[in-house]
Amino acid sequence: MFIGMQTLPVVYVDNNLQEALENITITFDGNKAKEPTFKSIKSGERVFTGLYNKFDEIRAIYLKYYNDKLAIMEKKQIYKVFNNTILGTVGIILVEIVGKQQDGKLELKITENFS
Repeated sequence: MFIGMQTLPVVYVDNNLQEALENITITFDGNKAKEPTFKSIKSGERVFTGLYNKFDEIRAIYLKYYNDKLAIMEKKQIYKVFNNTILGTVGIILVEIVGKQQDGKLELKITENFS
């Protein structure tokens, strides 16, 4: 029997906008721990965080942010399947914030298994 360690997914976030972004959160459904939140991401800056899922269930990973124009919390899925088994591990995810629509919604480009 092979017992391996979970590979924690690392999520990089690139701010490719001409403005700083505030309070960008990376999370998954059912996360009871403190959610990793970037208080400020400057224009052109790259930040990263790791996630740990202690549940043996499939969950999606999301990027959350507050949309000032619509006055709501937006939640965009950035990865479909994430669980804590060795077969459910994921490597590095790159989330590029490439634009902002007129209604304030962020436009994302997602690269799975980024290296």
